[in-house]
Amino acid sequence: YGTVHFCKSCHDRNSQRVQQQQQEQGSTAKPPPLDGIPCCPDTCPFPKPKDQDHHLNGPEVSCEQVYYCAVCESSSVIPQEAPGSQNFIQNPSGQLGLQGWQSMSRGRFSWKVETSEIPASEHSTTNFVSSYQWCVMGQRISLVELVRDPSSVQIEVSAKFMGRTDCPSVFMMEAIVLNRQQQPIQRAQTGPMNAPVDFWETARLVVGPIPGAHEVIMVIRGKDERFWQG
Repeated sequence: YGTVHFCKSCHDRNSQRVQQQQQEQGSTAKPPPLDGIPCCPDTCPFPKPKDQDHHLNGPEVSCEQVYYCAVCESSSVIPQEAPGSQNFIQNPSGQLGLQGWQSMSRGRFSWKVETSEIPASEHSTTNFVSSYQWCVMGQRISLVELVRDPSSVQIEVSAKFMGRTDCPSVFMMEAIVLNRQQQPIQRAQTGPMNAPVDFWETARLVVGPIPGAHEVIMVIRGKDERFWQG
């Protein structure tokens, strides 16, 4: 929107307004003017100028939304992100092969990708699969690129896992929080969990707030419990 600054919630609502106009007037219609978008006074937790019922748009310093975008991560009036609502993992289901993941397995055994017989969600068609020896891989997430003060937030690490009907399997997950010097300052892990064969189970770890948190590494481990040829 050029020089017009929006907080995320109002940006999404304005996008919906533009889409609605295009549906009503056609895709070639000129976008509506970027006027103030009235908010719900009983449910909106964000501050507004005195005697105003909407947020101000614009590049000026007096624009309330500029203030909101600058302090959204530290303001106590901002609601918490719902668990699982936003995924910061790159390539979470193997749709891009193993891109974004670093193998941590010993030897020749490592995670692979296959087409899902039972998709984990409506947005995925692939999933990672393990071998009959432990397969291990991890991914780093930079917290400082996502929030203003990583030391003040809780971190949720979660994954879905499922086994096969012809071979029992186990799954483990670990979260490793690093400081700015790349030193581990906290670890949490699930321990071995038996994988169900007919549905996707969810493993979840919640850590923090952790003073000095800078990055988090998500590590997943899996293996079949029987030897197989192939």
